[in-house]
Amino acid sequence: MSNPTIISIIERYSTDTLSPQEEAILAEWLGTVSAADFHATLDQCSVVPERIRNYPVMSAAFAQRMESRLDQLNQPDTQNTPDAAPVRVLPWRKWTAAAAAAILLVSAGYYFLHRPVNKTAATPVIVKANDVMPGSDGAILTLANGEKIILDSAANGRLAIDGNAAITKTGNGQLAYKTTTSGKLQAASQIAYNTLTTPRGKKTHVTLADGTQVWLNASSSIRFPTNFIGNDRTVEITGEAYFEVAKNAAMPFIVKKGGTDYGIQVLGTSFNINAYDDEGTIRTTLLDGSVRVYQGAAGGLLRPGQQAVCNGQGKIDVINDVNIANVMAWKNGVFYFDRSDIGTVMRQIARWYDVDVTYKGTITQHFGGTISRDVNVSRVFDMLEMTGAVKFSIEGRKVTVVAP
Repeated sequence: MSNPTIISIIERYSTDTLSPQEEAILAEWLGTVSAADFHATLDQCSVVPERIRNYPVMSAAFAQRMESRLDQLNQPDTQNTPDAAPVRVLPWRKWTAAAAAAILLVSAGYYFLHRPVNKTAATPVIVKANDVMPGSDGAILTLANGEKIILDSAANGRLAIDGNAAITKTGNGQLAYKTTTSGKLQAASQIAYNTLTTPRGKKTHVTLADGTQVWLNASSSIRFPTNFIGNDRTVEITGEAYFEVAKNAAMPFIVKKGGTDYGIQVLGTSFNINAYDDEGTIRTTLLDGSVRVYQGAAGGLLRPGQQAVCNGQGKIDVINDVNIANVMAWKNGVFYFDRSDIGTVMRQIARWYDVDVTYKGTITQHFGGTISRDVNVSRVFDMLEMTGAVKFSIEGRKVTVVAP
């Protein structure tokens, strides 16, 4: 594939003028390009649609595995034994206006889905019977006095003054804290704590009083002081959050997992923490800077690209060269599955679409690929059902996962 061809396709991506063949070319390129080549190509484009710019690129190692599989598909099948699962490629096909193309590779029980979404503001949302809309921005803010503010319905502008901090809703459920000039806190006992909570089906973004920015995934919370005083800046989270911490060498920033002795200490850096109780582990992934992760006596420093995995038993394992695109997919508006079992897949779907999940039968296959979080849940299920490994039924907000 020549770069000029890809550049032309990218520049026309949002114009709804791509042919089915061009849509297929773009989808395949996104599925196999390395991160370096991806960014190098975007630098040559005069116009880059936001959805392409934010598209999570696979790690080089995973891209190489995919390229190897594609090469194998071009070889004649000379060893089609009963014990070996056949490898097959479904042909490209034209999707609705809300989706550009889809490719499905099936190999040895592993399913790869790839579906970039080509949606414009003028594209109508088609709602099927028994369908569920995707999540949206919003959260519940609990002030120090216990008062609750539903950010979804609150007007933009100043919401309250709490603990010498002005709290402002800046739009789309986002909050900003700013220290007022009416006085200074003198003691830790005067600190006012707020809690920001995202229910299932909601996400939000808050700028703390020190300038630190925090993005909360669905079904998460953060408890924090409206002003930071003392020797450190300590917050407490549940669920999943991405931090861009404002630098302050004199006041380390500390993140604690609610109800545990797990903590992260930083001076100024970017990292993601996945600490959902139903995931069984706490995963801290460092994007930039350095952090010290600890639980009890166990702990250690992380370098960018590393992930600390804690199972709650006083042991912390470090994974090198973690797939950052996978970790940050939720913030970038996509589901990214990388050899994920059906339980992992459905926990993410349940949080974002606010649905309850039950199972009929046993599903042992693993799934991989990317699907937009902007589409109705039926679109996600359509893609997963294309594998032939699973079926879904929807009744209200109850989803049944069925082994075929």
